[in-house]
Amino acid sequence: MAVAGWLLLLFIPCTASGQYPDMMGGQEMGREQPKSAPAGEPIITMVELRGPLPAPEFREMFKLNDEQAQQYAAVYDSFTVLTKPSRDEANRRMEQLGLAVTKRDSAAAQYYAEHLKELGKNLRAQQSRFDDRMKKLLSKDQQKAYKTYRKEQDEAARAGPKNPRGA
Repeated sequence: MAVAGWLLLLFIPCTASGQYPDMMGGQEMGREQPKSAPAGEPIITMVELRGPLPAPEFREMFKLNDEQAQQYAAVYDSFTVLTKPSRDEANRRMEQLGLAVTKRDSAAAQYYAEHLKELGKNLRAQQSRFDDRMKKLLSKDQQKAYKTYRKEQDEAARAGPKNPRGA
């Protein structure tokens, strides 16, 4: 029994020390630790995972005429085909990240978070190109409304889900 007690004392400090950040500014035994996203900044947002509005909703929201609606549908279809593999992978990675966090597997969580960060970067770039195409398709008033919509959408995504209890 005494041996078990000594073994327990030997392993507790090692395990506990792995739960706290090192005191060397992100370096541990000569290795630089991976950098995480800035505090409060999501790795990937639901806006990036979902993509733009489907054609019928977009047409109604921004009062598109028939020609604009047809052009938007074409742009939307090509965008969704182009980004589907990245979105599908991001959704899988989100699921895997959730499982890793649930299992308290920090190495796996970091791995999936890094992959999500790259996918998010790619999807943001694609969304930016999509937004540029909207400038050519929409009238000045519609562009203004679209810009306001996108700004609100991005701010809401970065703010995260609201707590319904107000706490």
